[in-house]
Amino acid sequence: MAIQLRRKEKTFIDISIGFEPNPLTKDLPLVLDQRAIETSMRNLVLTRPGEVPFDRDIGSNVYQLLFDMNDPATEELIEVEVRRTIEFSEPRVEVRNVKAEGRPEEYAFLLTIDYNIIGRDEVITVQQILRPTR
Repeated sequence: MAIQLRRKEKTFIDISIGFEPNPLTKDLPLVLDQRAIETSMRNLVLTRPGEVPFDRDIGSNVYQLLFDMNDPATEELIEVEVRRTIEFSEPRVEVRNVKAEGRPEEYAFLLTIDYNIIGRDEVITVQQILRPTR
């Protein structure tokens, strides 16, 4: 008789960024696992360095790159910056691939990130449209 060992998966929990308490329990809502990590990655990429008090290293320069020419060189710079930011600031994931696809007609970039959560085998793909805003 073969015994199968299963490792226990770790659950990742963050507090919802809305900070609106549950009307019944008055507790802050929690965001779990994949949704928590995707929210964290999006916030890291869209935060500029120096915006987080007392930690000038958190954030990326992607926001500045959105105002550059929509060409392959800018796509590559965005890919490098996103990968660097996530690898430096989000220890819960391992980045597999980052792809930025320019959409000049929309003045935007389609960002695709393939990653897996540390300790899990499933590769997850998340997409985000990045647009410059003033």
